[in-house]
Amino acid sequence: MPSDFYKPIIAATFGTVTHAIFPVAGQRDGNAEIAAVSGMETLDIISRLQASDVDNATLDALRITTDRLCSEYPYLPGAQLAAEGRQWLKRVAGLQSQRLTLAQHREILTLSGWLALLIGWSSTTWATGPQPRARGRRRCL
Repeated sequence: MPSDFYKPIIAATFGTVTHAIFPVAGQRDGNAEIAAVSGMETLDIISRLQASDVDNATLDALRITTDRLCSEYPYLPGAQLAAEGRQWLKRVAGLQSQRLTLAQHREILTLSGWLALLIGWSSTTWATGPQPRARGRRRCL
């Protein structure tokens, strides 16, 4: 435990007050502090954290669409696949501004990564035929 001289310095470094980092035993009621600052009880905060503007059906549809685009890589021309991938990436990235749960946010980031990889692959392999696509795939990897 740091001395009383260093406690305010450390707290200021982290942008808070001394008693938030170094509580005095038996003199702190965390729930009362939260309610006084936010006007909400702990359960209210937890329910807001678990709330989402995006439903699971939307994420399922995006997952299916991303899988479909990735599976069409060998069959569609690179330029067409890159254009469609960019459109879907904009839509998926736009969901990040929505209120999401942690699991949904992770799913959005994963789908964005797959779409970005697909766009990169298809952009480097605009030439048709198996040999240029294989070389482009190796370059991307």
